Formats: sequence, structure tokens, C-alpha cells
Amino acid sequence: MKLQIKHFIAQNGERFSLLYNVDHDDPDHAAFPLFYPTAYVTRNLLGQMHSSQVEQLQVIKKLYNWAHQERPALDLHHLLLSRQFLTSCQMDSLAAYLLKKDKKGNTVSRLRYHRSINVAAEYLAWYATEIISNANSPEIAQAITLMKSALNARCGNRQGSTSRQRQAQLTKKLSDEARSTLLNLFQNAENGIKGETQKDSFHRNILALHIMYSTGMRIGEVLGLQLQDFITSSGGEPAYLVVRRNHDAIEDDRIQQPVAKTLNRQLAIDDGLSHKISDYLVQRSKISNVEFHDNSYLLVNFMRGSRQGLGVSIQNFNSSLDRLRKKFPTLSEVHPHLLRHDWNFRFSQKATLLKMNEKEERAAREYSMGWVDDSPSSKIYNRRYIEELAFDIGIRIASDTQKKDL
Repeated sequence: MKLQIKHFIAQNGERFSLLYNVDHDDPDHAAFPLFYPTAYVTRNLLGQMHSSQVEQLQVIKKLYNWAHQERPALDLHHLLLSRQFLTSCQMDSLAAYLLKKDKKGNTVSRLRYHRSINVAAEYLAWYATEIISNANSPEIAQAITLMKSALNARCGNRQGSTSRQRQAQLTKKLSDEARSTLLNLFQNAENGIKGETQKDSFHRNILALHIMYSTGMRIGEVLGLQLQDFITSSGGEPAYLVVRRNHDAIEDDRIQQPVAKTLNRQLAIDDGLSHKISDYLVQRSKISNVEFHDNSYLLVNFMRGSRQGLGVSIQNFNSSLDRLRKKFPTLSEVHPHLLRHDWNFRFSQKATLLKMNEKEERAAREYSMGWVDDSPSSKIYNRRYIEELAFDIGIRIASDTQKKDL
């Protein structure tokens, strides 16, 4: 069995995904999505953000892969239909499988692991309720609930680990070497790039990184920027970029649409970045088939092909970033979300310099990041303010103690 998630765009622009069996040795099933995962998506996931749908389908895919590689292999449908459910040993095995590193060798974060366990437990409980004829009887309902609870319990409750992750998040930032390389590229994005099309694409990719570095935007927000979202400076007011939620846009042909996960907002940019965007727009205007409507995408494909002049996909940008990291080894650590962490690190430094109090710092950070008021993420970053205040008080107390000793 070889499973694959395929992505689609409905006529109304809504994005959705389905789980397929693409094993060519099993031609009877290769052309159809798996029935129960499809039913689960249709009944439970449609209406959610597409990225959330995909994340849950990836867990369900892992669940089936785990069952297939168990020895002996597990038939989840037969297991649940026969009211056997998962044993404690099988739950441990599944939990360990969900914690395995991905194909790139990346470690699964505790938060993602918890979500994966929760999704697997929710799907198995739904599946059992769906196929067992008397699932609402007290005995069966209790057995399903116990299986779900027991699997969720595999998440554990290691608060110390969570605390360490939060502490590490406070100090996540670019290394000095990576920052120096990036700043040099922002000023001069030539660096021996040959060929006009290749050079134009390279400039566009550096511009995307420049926007993320200067504003703290997510990659989906940057790739979702439209021409109407770039407002030049006028009347003494600075230039700015507009981040807007534009989910399931019909005019966007990208199946996995880059979208804003956060609130709409306006983010001021400096003259240097504004000029870089204006220069890029001149390059952009020379592309065949490119459009100039207000809702046309700012960052587009330069390379010839069916998607020339259309918005850059996240997959294409990630591939470009991989090539950039190979060309500049000092950028090996750079990824879009690290730039968002780095922005928050620099924001904290600026807040200290401006002597902002905790409330002012939190409100400004929440707006810039697009977070709701009193956001948990903001509280994590603003813990730095409390730690610095406590550290300062501690030094004063120690100083007073030393004076008394003298």
C-alpha cells in the first residue's frame, strides 16, 4: 500500500485534500481515494483552513502506514468492526511511530506530537462509531471513549519540556554569520548570478526574504501579497504592506494556496525595502502573460511555462531557498519561521531601548504579528520583560545586601 495526499480546488475556490492509495500493484484501488478518510474530511474537516486539513490528513496517512507495517499487519477496519480496538501495546507502538523523525531527519516537536496523537485518537473514535452498528450502546460507547482517552494519554504531561521550549523560543534568532550574509544580499543580490531570468528569480526570492526579515510576516502571507497590498509613501507617511486574509480565492490557481493565518494588518516598511519592491515591479512588468490587476500577486514566476506570470507556490519558494542555502552555506540555518523569531528578538531589543512597559510592548507585538489580544504567543515573548525586570530587582537586592555587609 502506497498512500498519497492529493490536493484540489472546488469551483467556488475552496481548497480540499483527499487520501489516495496509489499503489500500482493494487489497480482496483489506485484511482480512488480511501473511503473512510474521505468521509471524515467531508463531514469533519471541510470549512477548516486547508493547511489544517492537510496536517490532519498527514496524521491519518501515518496511522494507516503504521497499521500496514505492524507485524502482523493490522486491518483497522476489521479490527474496529470486530470491536477489538487497539491494545495498550499497539497504542504505544503507534505513539512511537508518530514521534519518528521525518524524511529530512527533523525531530517532531512536542506540540506537533500532541496534535498528531489527538488527531489519531479522534479519527479512530469517529471510525469506530461510524462502522459499529450498535456504537451508541453504553458498553461500546465506553470502550471507544476508553481507547480515545488511553491514546491521548500517550501525550504525557512533561511540563519541564514545554518550559524549556518556551525559554528557547525567547532567544531564537539568526546567527551573526547568517545575518551578515542576508543583509549583504538585501543590498546587493547579484553575486555572480548568470542569465536574466535566473537573476530576476533570484532577486524575487531575496525580496521575499527581505520582507520577512523586515516585517516578521509568515511565508504564506508574503506569497499571498497582491499588487494592491503595496502602498508607497506619500504626504510624509511611510510606505507599508497590507496583510489580508484571502482564503479560497477563486483567482488563485495555486492548489495549496499561501494564506495569512493571522489577522489583517498594515506593516510599515523603510525606504530601502520600498525601493527594492518598486525596482522588482519593473522587472515583473517584463514577464509575458503577467497581470496588473489589484488582486494580481506581487511575487510571480519568471521561468517560462504554464505558470509564468502567476503567483509563486510555497513548494517552489522552498526549492529556491534550498538552492540559496547551497550557494551560501552561512544561510544553512535560515528558514521562514526563524526570520519571524528573529524579528521578535529584534523587536524585544527595540522595546527595551524605547523603554516600553509590558502592556505597550505586548499590544505592539500582537498587532505586528497579527495575533489576537492577549495572545498566548505574545505572553511567551513578553516573558522576557518580566525576566529582565526580575533580574534587575535581584541585582538591586544583592547590591543592598553587599552594602550592609560592608
